[in-house]
Amino acid sequence: MTKLLISILLNTIFTFVQSDVVTPSTAAPHHDHHHKFGDKDEVMDEEHIKLHFNHTIDIDKKMDNDHSQFYYFDMHNLNKDLYIDGLEVAKGLTHSHDGEPFAPITDEEIETMVDAVLKDFDKDGNGLISYGEYKASLSVNKK
Repeated sequence: MTKLLISILLNTIFTFVQSDVVTPSTAAPHHDHHHKFGDKDEVMDEEHIKLHFNHTIDIDKKMDNDHSQFYYFDMHNLNKDLYIDGLEVAKGLTHSHDGEPFAPITDEEIETMVDAVLKDFDKDGNGLISYGEYKASLSVNKK
């Protein structure tokens, strides 16, 4: 990805998600960042998933692994085209919820993390993560 693409990516993300932007005065200290996309703890974070789907799923019902995995994929598939692309990965890696501190991330760090996610999950190299690729990667990597 080029620096221009990263700049466009960031502008797009922050245009659509202004409520998720953290000002420097509220940001946590800078940390080394690595992607957690598809991490077992992230996929199985039922509370986080239910926060995103509170009006569309029964938030009182306990989720099994298959449901958690499906909803995790679906909440990152922002345009509902059945694939997760680099923009959607970046959004997932850089969003926070009201009141949560978020450490600033440089363009280069986002690029590195998105590239790592695509390397781990996009098995056919087309720049998109299908649900099948996502499920296969979860099984193989036991994340």
